[in-house]
Amino acid sequence: MHDSGGITIKSEVYPQKIIEYTRENDIGLFLIVAPYPTNDDHELVYNRVHEIANHYELS
Repeated sequence: MHDSGGITIKSEVYPQKIIEYTRENDIGLFLIVAPYPTNDDHELVYNRVHEIANHYELS
C-alpha cells in the first residue's frame, strides 16, 4: 500500500487489524461514510481509508 498521507501509521494499524480479525473469524464488515462538510485534511484521511479498503478488496 502506498501512503497518501492524512493519518498516522498507528492510525492505519487498527483498521487493518479489525479487517484481518473479521476475515479470520468470518465476520462481515461494512464501511460507510456519512455526508459531512470536509476540508483538505479530511479528504486526505478519507482517501487513505479508501486505499486501505481497496487493498483488502472491501467495497
